[in-house]
Amino acid sequence: EAIKQMCRQRNLQVSGQRFDLVLRILHNDNDSTPEGKTLKRAATETVTTLDTKTGEVVEKQVPKKRKKAAPSASRVYTRVQKKIEAVKQKKYQSHWGSKTHGTDVYSLVAEILTNEVINAPEAYLTKDPRFGLSIAKAAITSLSDNFHSMERPGYDDDDGWSTIDRSLLTIAQAVRPILSEEEREEFAEWVEELDSTGEPYGLTMYTEFSKTVAFIRGEEEEEDDERKPAAKPTLDDLKPLFKKPADEDSKPAAKPIEEDSKPAAKPTEEDIKPAAKTPAVDELKPAAMTKVEDHKPAAATAIATEKPVGGDTDVAVGSNNLIKENVKNDSTTV
Repeated sequence: EAIKQMCRQRNLQVSGQRFDLVLRILHNDNDSTPEGKTLKRAATETVTTLDTKTGEVVEKQVPKKRKKAAPSASRVYTRVQKKIEAVKQKKYQSHWGSKTHGTDVYSLVAEILTNEVINAPEAYLTKDPRFGLSIAKAAITSLSDNFHSMERPGYDDDDGWSTIDRSLLTIAQAVRPILSEEEREEFAEWVEELDSTGEPYGLTMYTEFSKTVAFIRGEEEEEDDERKPAAKPTLDDLKPLFKKPADEDSKPAAKPIEEDSKPAAKPTEEDIKPAAKTPAVDELKPAAMTKVEDHKPAAATAIATEKPVGGDTDVAVGSNNLIKENVKNDSTTV
């Protein structure tokens, strides 16, 4: 890099091997360019400036600024392919270096989709959506076609696949309205191919390519996607939280009435008098005595009136006298 910087200072070409760069510097400094050969110089342009000290106009050769080449689908496909084939480079041959190769490839694809399609200065998604889609297709299909050339493709330390997933959804939302049914189906197919390519290695674990495919095919309505952050609450939504209490709720509790606050009346002497201890005279009266007639047996009258059939009359008289004596005894006892 230091040698290249020395070539730039001398307006010399910086491409080629290190030996060629050193040789150019020596020929330039010693003016020893071989006959029949011209020193390779960088493309320059003359810039005139005014020297404030001497007041003279000074011309200076300044390297021309190269215009950035317009992207093309074929060049994008080749860039991704070469990055995948770079696994043979020395920096990817070590144990730890080989783990970084997959991360570098996925970051390159994510950068192409983000910087050269979505955020491109030319605004392809608004001015020329089909061209932007062709660039995205070239990057994705190159990754899918050359994926198996990678030695350790399961490493994605920079979340390149998640960035690719979000970028494809953004591109789909921009180009879907202008695509025909055949173009939508083709778009969905190469997104599905990418999903199936990375799934065995766990690269699609935190992606939602299936939702993007469903959106492209129109299988679900264009609603707020779950991947979009929730909308911030507005001032109207927060008003109920700061609402003042109603007048009725804010009124203080009513004071107790004077009658309610008066102490209870003291009991009078009549209330304190104990209940009468002695029972009333009527309560002590004995139960009414039963009459003698109530104790007469019912069988006595039956025997007195009943006439014997063919019997002795003395027996009946004797029995009646015996009954009378028993009744007298009972009355005396009572």
